[in-house]
Amino acid sequence: MSATPHPNATRGLLLAASAYLIFTIQDVLVRLLVKANIPIWQVLSARSAIILLGCLFLAGPRVVVDSIRAPSKWSLILRGLFILGAWLCYYTASKTLPYGQLVTIYYAAPIIITVLSIFMLKETVGIGRWSALALGFIGVSIACEPGSVGFSLSVWLTLGAAVLWSFSNILLRKAGLTENVLMQMFMSNGIFLIGCFVPTLIFWQAMTPFQWLLIAGVGSLGGIAQYLLFKSFRLAPASAIAPMEYSSLVWAFGLGYLVWGEVPNNGVFLGAVLIGASGVSNLYIERWRRKAELRAAASAMK
Repeated sequence: MSATPHPNATRGLLLAASAYLIFTIQDVLVRLLVKANIPIWQVLSARSAIILLGCLFLAGPRVVVDSIRAPSKWSLILRGLFILGAWLCYYTASKTLPYGQLVTIYYAAPIIITVLSIFMLKETVGIGRWSALALGFIGVSIACEPGSVGFSLSVWLTLGAAVLWSFSNILLRKAGLTENVLMQMFMSNGIFLIGCFVPTLIFWQAMTPFQWLLIAGVGSLGGIAQYLLFKSFRLAPASAIAPMEYSSLVWAFGLGYLVWGEVPNNGVFLGAVLIGASGVSNLYIERWRRKAELRAAASAMK
């Protein structure tokens, strides 16, 4: 099967890279809250409520009508459940699993996304993308130095988060071809709020003014990052965007140093170089593919 042209693939990849940077900053804020014993249910509820208000402000009541009438609403609802499960698994595992091991295991997700895109989206994945993906994963492994992690409950939870996140990305790609971005955000965060509402009431913890400020940052950054990521899946194939997720590991180690004083070792720097090379090579691969598609289309018209 021939590859489907994606004239804005480069822009989509850049949007995805920006989204993952913002997601990493958001992740730091979430970790600060969780480490302060604020329940993850409470954090997710507040985050989702802020994003829902943002969607209503930008799109008005029409976004509610569009969500109800959306042809792919069941797919979007399922995606919301997948993401909710992924978040709960990931942050539960983060309480006991060392950070480097947690991130390394979780970064199985881009490979899972690429494999799923072949079978579920019928995307053509060439040797170039596979090479970029493999290079990024090698970089992650070197940077985190996972060693022997064993198969504890935390490991299985992190693997589960990676699988759930991968399926959510595939569903996002399918819905992203037909549904507008704000409506997708409204649906996903509506599912989050419904799923977290009752546990939030049960486990609610009082927060300081600073923690409320962190919550506001989580919601605002989460909304911006979601918008950029949703938009990127409308512009580029899921298997092309997958390696861009590796870039967030570089931001994670940088922010880890700034916030918690974690000092990366030589393996981290080598891994960062490989991860960066993975993302850059993926950009050039997409540009080359686009130029080849344009040449082929021009030749067919002659």
